[in-house]
Amino acid sequence: MTNVSRTNDYATACKAFAVKLGYWEDPYIHLFVRTTERRPPEINIGYFARIAIVRSTVNDFIKAYSGNCNVISLGAGYDTLFWNILSRPLKYVELDLPDVVQKKSFIIERSSKLLELLDKPVFETTGIVSSTYCLKACDLKHESALKDVCSTLQLDTNLPTLFITECVLIYIESQNSSNLIRDISERFNSAYFLHYEQVNLNDRFGEILIENVRSSWCSSIDVDACQSLASQERRFQNWGIVKSKLLSKLLVTHPEHSRISEIERLDEMELLDQLLTHYCFVYAVLNPGPTDEKTRENFPNVHKFFFE
Repeated sequence: MTNVSRTNDYATACKAFAVKLGYWEDPYIHLFVRTTERRPPEINIGYFARIAIVRSTVNDFIKAYSGNCNVISLGAGYDTLFWNILSRPLKYVELDLPDVVQKKSFIIERSSKLLELLDKPVFETTGIVSSTYCLKACDLKHESALKDVCSTLQLDTNLPTLFITECVLIYIESQNSSNLIRDISERFNSAYFLHYEQVNLNDRFGEILIENVRSSWCSSIDVDACQSLASQERRFQNWGIVKSKLLSKLLVTHPEHSRISEIERLDEMELLDQLLTHYCFVYAVLNPGPTDEKTRENFPNVHKFFFE
């Protein structure tokens, strides 16, 4: 049983509801949902932390390289990050399964608000191509997937390139996800990776979390790398810099922690802490260069999140 594409619908609806409550600003997310349903505060806070870390990291990366870089979101779904970042890279590429790409392309083509930030977009059966933003259908389980995308879009693989995955690799067999990361390291000279996923699945809460994933979305998932922070870091064992942090730790140190705690005051923090200790971020740099030697200056948010 697999409903992997439907995880996108669920995540988008969760984000839309949290935005409606004021956790963060996103003037575009409502374009991708028809209705919003109430979600528990723990879910809303978790999505805030997830969105905040991704946005800040991407903004740091683009600024550090003055936009002379690529950003590639693997399994992007209906993500609106491209429309919300402070500045643009040379190429911003979103990859996802054909049915998701087809639906997202349809929504973008019919929204003047989304289109106004795309330069001369060309709508194809496999996605969208514009001067900066590209959306392409791609099954990451196929070994040639990344090669085909790089060739089709004529990506400059010599540029610093940040890859983003948010709860994506768990739906790919470990051998295929290892091949994907290896392909990235062989194809891109200056690769960065921001990876978000479940972790600490060897306790009872983790077992329930995965049982829910299997019953709701996909019965065949790969949880080997999700047992601990150490096992998540091993995905990038040959990379120069690898840092990981639990979402619970990232939230309490975030400058907006006090503000978002006031939106829906929780009487009991145990469930929130349980949830957030079962998700993590991994930040990896393949070949650290001069820019990475001064992380505090060049990547201030990344430094605070992962190096302090």
